[in-house]
Amino acid sequence: MMMSQSLQPSRSFRAASPLLGGMLAACLGILASGCASVSNPVLDGVEARRVEQEYLAPPKEDLQTIPLTTLGQPKPEFHILGIDDILGVYIEGILGEKGQPLPFRFPELGNLTPSVGFPIPISSDGTLPLPLIDPLKIVGMTVKEAENAIRKAYTVDNKIILPGRERILLSLIRARQFRVQVVRQDTPQSSFGSVQNNSRRGTGATINLPIYENDVLNALNQTGGLPGLDARNEIIIQRNVKGADDTRVVRIPLRVRQGSGLPFRTSDVVLENGDVVFIEARDTEVFYVAGLAIPRQFPLPRDYDLTVTQALAQAGGPLVNGGVNQNNLSGAVIQSGLGSPSPSSVTVIRKLKSSGQVKIIVNINRALNDPRENIIVMSGDTLVLQESPGEALTRYFSSTVRFNFLATIIREMDLFGTINYNGF
Repeated sequence: MMMSQSLQPSRSFRAASPLLGGMLAACLGILASGCASVSNPVLDGVEARRVEQEYLAPPKEDLQTIPLTTLGQPKPEFHILGIDDILGVYIEGILGEKGQPLPFRFPELGNLTPSVGFPIPISSDGTLPLPLIDPLKIVGMTVKEAENAIRKAYTVDNKIILPGRERILLSLIRARQFRVQVVRQDTPQSSFGSVQNNSRRGTGATINLPIYENDVLNALNQTGGLPGLDARNEIIIQRNVKGADDTRVVRIPLRVRQGSGLPFRTSDVVLENGDVVFIEARDTEVFYVAGLAIPRQFPLPRDYDLTVTQALAQAGGPLVNGGVNQNNLSGAVIQSGLGSPSPSSVTVIRKLKSSGQVKIIVNINRALNDPRENIIVMSGDTLVLQESPGEALTRYFSSTVRFNFLATIIREMDLFGTINYNGF
């Protein structure tokens, strides 16, 4: 009798049997259904903290905007005369009658003072043609030095005017100018905040820049300012040289790494006749999300870094929010009752320059506490968010099987009053 009683299953075993059956059925169901967390096709990768440096993005936080004054040129204390300067010349009795009012001129531009005299341009050979004397070489002189040279030519060298009786005045009417073209592929109307398949028409302008203002800074200020967010962070200057090649193209970056110095000289920003300043549009840089995040593409910022956790937050993916589940088809937020574990496995599929790819495994839980794990997203990256197998099993049991457990426990309590799990 005692033997037969010992072979009878205890109440606790009868109460636990449905629980064991439910757990076994759940495991088989997860495996048979091809759960993405268990059968993740991109799970075989390199952990973020162990990936080689060549596969990581260089941080942009080390970049700083160059001083904008370096895009201009220093202005000398005195104007240095050059070809195509227009001078006002007054030589009493020769260029201007004695007793007549002086021919004053007021400048068209506000950066010149009023001038006096008859306009005479400096010739292409650097000389100033004047009556009764040979053309006078004055290129490279200041206005005052050129005036003294004219006085000496008329009073000493050629003895046309008696020394002390001369009345000679020289002034600058208009400084020489440089005609350059500015071609821009960025537009003020561009909305780079969202990825669109817009065609950029760009703009172009031909401008005249006076000497000491013939530089990149003034060219940009007259044509819309610094490059917009849809343009590259650099300025390209194409020199007007016959048979131009790559050696005649100057690239000026607008952001450089701290302490690296400027990779260009002051002479590089000075523009000459026929030069072209080119603002080139940057390629649309995007990243993609998939898995438990709603599959979409998003633009990458130009001037600052975006880490994996920040990218997921921008994409609206589940991130440390076990209280809700994200439906990756409709985007609806569904309450999950008692809560589920947050998905923590991200596979970053990164394209390589050699046309291959590398898969980098990021653990979100570690990435939130360890910057080494929270790698920077690069253009073309695909971020696949999945649960780990343990998180998938926990979520399945907490959202499905737990109700069967609770119902069994309540039913057994009704039948026997208490449940004894001794010997389970």
